[in-house]
Amino acid sequence: MQAVHVPPAETLAEYGAVATYGKQFDRVSTKNAVPLAPSNAPKFANVTTMADPVIHELAQQQEANVPDPEDEDDEPVVTVYATDAILAQIMAAPRSVYSWDVIVTRVGDNAVYLDSRPNTIELQSVNENAHEPPTDDKEATNSAANLAVEATAINAHYAQHVVDAKKKVTYGDRAPQFAGLSDSEVPSAAFVYRKFILGDALELVVRTELDAVTDVAGTKKTMALRALNQVPGLNSGAGALDWRKALDAQRGAVVATEVRNNANKVARWTLQALLADADVLKIGYVTRAAARDPSKHVLMGASMYAPAEFAAQLSLQLENAWGIVETVVQAAVKQPEGKYLLMKDPNKSALKLFALPEAVAGEFACGPNDPFAPLDE
Repeated sequence: MQAVHVPPAETLAEYGAVATYGKQFDRVSTKNAVPLAPSNAPKFANVTTMADPVIHELAQQQEANVPDPEDEDDEPVVTVYATDAILAQIMAAPRSVYSWDVIVTRVGDNAVYLDSRPNTIELQSVNENAHEPPTDDKEATNSAANLAVEATAINAHYAQHVVDAKKKVTYGDRAPQFAGLSDSEVPSAAFVYRKFILGDALELVVRTELDAVTDVAGTKKTMALRALNQVPGLNSGAGALDWRKALDAQRGAVVATEVRNNANKVARWTLQALLADADVLKIGYVTRAAARDPSKHVLMGASMYAPAEFAAQLSLQLENAWGIVETVVQAAVKQPEGKYLLMKDPNKSALKLFALPEAVAGEFACGPNDPFAPLDE
């Protein structure tokens, strides 16, 4: 499955501000690891596509520009709306082991929305692609579900820990996601809304995210910040490396093992960085301060990658990734108005699109702007 090309993009809107990356964290190692501080900024709920007020405004503008149906020379454009997390999950589908789903909403003749359910796609899996993945026993501390919650929190904390909040670069007005927060509570994050042209009458609007900026040879570079975390004792079979002993001296071997065990997650991170047009993907290495305590962690180092070069190292074919997106989008566009569920088959590498009965469509509503949301009684 391969697209003809990687589609061109343009920026439609920018919101938020990002802090400057603290280069002192590049000197962190196993010998001078630093405790990972929980972010002082409150954890903001991920706003899915249809609930995003900026996307809602962009969709209204697009609707106002719909051509006259009687004008045969003016072909109507169908616009698909999504977030970078959702799009990256679809693009990386061949590397997925776990099942997941995306809510697809066809609205009128000119709009399709791709949404996620709460606490699903945004969670960061751990060792999903390992030969011995984590247990499904939710009561276990190191279950797949609990590790995903832990890894997601680590990523949020890392992105705020390694930046200097006093040195910010503003992209635009405060992001609507942070409405009601004081200046000290607003985390470092910029949301860039980008439009990709998929065809003569088909376009894709994506909310992408940048986490920080840094200075490289006197030039400001945008950054995506992510963190890999090792759980002591997890998947400690043949070939496993203890980061505390191996990270400094055998960084390449550690990265190779992590990329193999977390192929889906790392691919998604790389794709998100590319969608945002980030200059740098910085990946931190985090482990628990105590093996059995999932609440406290230490940072032991970081690696920096150019997203396009890293994608090549991962054998991540961007043409194939966009080919998957175009196939999904074309399938959604062909459907009549309604709710659908795009599901990754739990037993094989396949995506399936299911129509949701009208009677249950309201249960899959994605915010107050969803035309299928139940009316207040």
